[in-house]
Amino acid sequence: MIPRKYRLNKEDIQKVIKSGHFLHGQGVYVKYLKLENDPKTSMFSIIVPSKIEKTSVGRHLVKRKISSIVEKLLKTLKSDYLSLIFVKKAGLKHKELEGEMTDLFRKIGLIKD
Repeated sequence: MIPRKYRLNKEDIQKVIKSGHFLHGQGVYVKYLKLENDPKTSMFSIIVPSKIEKTSVGRHLVKRKISSIVEKLLKTLKSDYLSLIFVKKAGLKHKELEGEMTDLFRKIGLIKD
């Protein structure tokens, strides 16, 4: 699970939804917002719609996979980003998700060089 200090609250989620930018991958897409005036650590939220995964057990499994990937990448990520991670395809393997998340974060500019 992503530590609480790296999770978005409701106000930040609304802020990202209103004025964030999209970046699509095959199985997930990320809506992100770079903070200009208010520097803080990068924060994340994972959303798995019930259309994609019908059971709550399945949704939580996908969330745990993605949160473990984000936890692994936390040391290499820049600060000042708010990100919503939406799952749009069920049944992806852990390695596929990890590669796709790394590519998306790199395109956003979230990974330090």
